[in-house]
Amino acid sequence: MDEIKNDDFQEEIENEKPQENKEASQMTNEEEMSLMQQELDEARTKSEEAMDKMMRLAAEFDNYRKRSARDHENIRKFAAENIIKELLPIVDNFGRGIESANESKDFDLFLDGVKLILNQMINLLEKEGVKQIKAVGEVFDPNIHEAVMHVNSDDYPENIVIQEFQNGYILNDRVIRPAMVSVSKGK
Repeated sequence: MDEIKNDDFQEEIENEKPQENKEASQMTNEEEMSLMQQELDEARTKSEEAMDKMMRLAAEFDNYRKRSARDHENIRKFAAENIIKELLPIVDNFGRGIESANESKDFDLFLDGVKLILNQMINLLEKEGVKQIKAVGEVFDPNIHEAVMHVNSDDYPENIVIQEFQNGYILNDRVIRPAMVSVSKGK
């Protein structure tokens, strides 16, 4: 009989547990909801902060891009300013040379003036890194020479430049205009 009483007691205890568990689980659900709401609020705050940071970075990048484009445009506009300033005296010298030629009909004097101006121009180009390409007597190089004719020659071996029609130039190790040349075919 004691066994039956124990079983009955056990049943009563088990019947009471679900009610306690329901209350505990309700409290847990409320706490859980509160905790989830708190986590959601924190996540929203972090998301808003991240969005704000992203928007600021996007604005900064856009400002950088605009500033960079403006700087690039200014460089393009004014890159030639220094060379133009140095060309102006040469232009002035040409003007003085023409005036002088109108006053004095001495061709030799005029020619000497033109030679001086040409030397002034060559010096300026060299100062800016421009070099003339050597052509006549050199081995033909398609990287720096442009062959416009091939000529039979007893005086020059095959593939040697024998005549230059237009000077070629290199700017800081880059060909800006190849020399237009005639190349020997040999005998």
